Amino acid sequence: MLEALACGKAIVSTRVSGACEMICQGKNGIIVDQHTPEAMAAAMEEGLQLPDAATVSLAVAQKYAIKNLRRDFLAAWPAIQMSDGQSAVGHAV
Repeated sequence: MLEALACGKAIVSTRVSGACEMICQGKNGIIVDQHTPEAMAAAMEEGLQLPDAATVSLAVAQKYAIKNLRRDFLAAWPAIQMSDGQSAVGHAV
């Protein structure tokens, strides 16, 4: 989903892990209940009509990435570094 948002694409999704955090209902995508094919089809049609979906999607994706991915990277950094001063990819740090 994040990749689609970064490309400026509106998303239609069910309520799965991460969808509610990335999708601003009616702005950059639409969330529907699971196991509702009629609602999914209607949401796809509605999604094609979202105004400025690309602009909103890009802004939402950028905010999400800055907020969450930076935090995740910083949390993982100690595990990436090795005790001998080499990074996990073999370059000196």
